[in-house]
Amino acid sequence: MKAKVKKALSFIFQFVITFGILYCLYLFAGYLSDKEYESIDRNGKVVSCEVIKQGYMKGSYVDVVYYVKGKEFIKRENTYFSAFEFIPVGEKYLLKFDSLRPAEAYVMFDNPIFFDDEITYSVSGKVEKISDRNVCYYSYSVGQQRFERFQKLPDSAVVEVGKRYIVKYLEAEPLRSILIFN
Repeated sequence: MKAKVKKALSFIFQFVITFGILYCLYLFAGYLSDKEYESIDRNGKVVSCEVIKQGYMKGSYVDVVYYVKGKEFIKRENTYFSAFEFIPVGEKYLLKFDSLRPAEAYVMFDNPIFFDDEITYSVSGKVEKISDRNVCYYSYSVGQQRFERFQKLPDSAVVEVGKRYIVKYLEAEPLRSILIFN
C-alpha cells in the first residue's frame, strides 16, 4: 500500500514540477515579447509595409515586406483569430521597427495607408459590428458590387455600430479600403 501511495505522490510531484516549468516558460516568453515591444517603441522608426502573403496555419498570419536603408525585411504577424485571412495581398500599413535592430518590428494594423500615387475615391460605408478586440467590420458599395471589410481601430477611436462613415477605396482595387472615422 505504501508503494502505491509513494508512486502516486511521485507522479503528482512530477506533474506539478512539469506544469510549473511550462508555466514559467510561458510567462518568460510574454516578458520577452513585452521587452521587445518596449525596445521597438523606445528606439522606433515608422515606415510603410505591404502584405505579400496571407494564410492560415495554427491561426491566421500575414507576411509583410518593408525596407530600411535599402535592405529588405519580411515580418510574419500571427494571430489566433481569423481576421488576417481577409487581408488582401497588396494591403499597406505603417510598421514600427527598432532602429537598432530593424528586423524587430510590428505592423500597426490600426494604420492602413494608401501611397500618394494611388488613385482613391470615397463612398459612404456602414459599420456593421465592432469586436471585443477593437476590430471594426464595415460594408460599402462601389457601383453594383458590395464589399465587406474590417479594420483594427486605435484605442482612441470613437466609432458607433450602424453609423455611416467615409470609406476611401483604391480605384484599381476597390476591395482595398480605409474607414475614415475622424
